[in-house]
Amino acid sequence: MTAERTPFLSESELANLDETLGRAHGVAKELAEIAAIEMRKGFAEGTSRWSKSDAADWVTDVDIRVEELVRERLMEEFPTHGISGEEHGSIRRSSAMRWYIDPIDGTCNYANGIPWSSFSICLTYEGMPLVGALMQPFTNELFHARKGVGAFLNDKRLNLPPDHIILPGGVVTSELSNHLYWSGMAAAMQSLQDEFVTVRIMGSSALSIVQVAAGRAIGAMLGGSSFIDVSAAILIATEAGATVRSALGDDRFGAGIGMIAAHPSVADKLWDMTFASV
Repeated sequence: MTAERTPFLSESELANLDETLGRAHGVAKELAEIAAIEMRKGFAEGTSRWSKSDAADWVTDVDIRVEELVRERLMEEFPTHGISGEEHGSIRRSSAMRWYIDPIDGTCNYANGIPWSSFSICLTYEGMPLVGALMQPFTNELFHARKGVGAFLNDKRLNLPPDHIILPGGVVTSELSNHLYWSGMAAAMQSLQDEFVTVRIMGSSALSIVQVAAGRAIGAMLGGSSFIDVSAAILIATEAGATVRSALGDDRFGAGIGMIAAHPSVADKLWDMTFASV
């Protein structure tokens, strides 16, 4: 997918969308719960899997089924909204509103029996994330956010503490680019190692980012993930108070575009270690 640019949306424009966004927020959470049921069922009973672009790029019948269920509900609830999904492509509609669906982020984990993956859904207005929900079905954690309203983990509001933090002793999450190192990844790992930072590569870009929102990781660094994969997570992290930055420097995110999400007090230093010279 090409990079998505996040435009400016004024407070008055956002207020005009209030009713739509409130309903969308509720629907996104409901769909995340439905997806979690399907994901747990498939994980327990077994699922078919096959490769897409290469031998490390998996898709399962649960990916397909979850996206179909979600798309059907969205077309009923929001008939003018566009839809872009990981497995079934895009539907163009008359509205500037567009939904992004990743039925399983971390399909390689899921297909291999590792219970660390997520469902992600995000509503955007001309590329700006406005409502997002992300479900980790195996921990029963529902992360969700609405622009200007806040970020939440289940019913708990997420707010990063204002205190200054330091890198040593902290955890930074990262991900491979599919099965590959991204440009500058080895050097970034070495810099973090020298600062006594522990790096965790768990297998889901979206979950890596929301660990920052939850205050579990001080930062996340990604060599680039599809906007479908990370749009909801970016909104959740931003609404929780994290600094989110793209390597393009203009709020564009997508495949091959380096990005970080981090506690504000370490964002600059983490950026300098990771993408400043890439």
